[in-house]
Amino acid sequence: MNKIFDLQKDKIIFVMIAYTIIVYGIGLMLGLKEINFLIGLIIGMFISILKYKLLELTLNRAVTMSEAKAKIYSQRHYLLRYTLTGAVLFISAIYSHANLLGAFLGLLALKVGAYYELFTIRRSS
Repeated sequence: MNKIFDLQKDKIIFVMIAYTIIVYGIGLMLGLKEINFLIGLIIGMFISILKYKLLELTLNRAVTMSEAKAKIYSQRHYLLRYTLTGAVLFISAIYSHANLLGAFLGLLALKVGAYYELFTIRRSS
């Protein structure tokens, strides 16, 4: 299948994992040695990877649809991804084994990966 929107395959995922390791290292230096911070961070990172894959799937499918169908399809999946984000933050806030700060910082991994990709595209051109 010819994918029009190819998101540099696993490069962004490696950046997200590296970001998570760096944030955990900084957390250790700041005294966040509890396992709850690490659990929250890992949960946030996994959800970021899931959201990335869902975005890739959505965009690859939307380009094959008509404009009206693609718009509705994209909006529904946008809502799904942000509902997933809200659910993760809510659950980590009430669940005592996952740190809310760790989950939030883990969810930021997708943003860091996207900005890294933008930076490398600008730098190479």
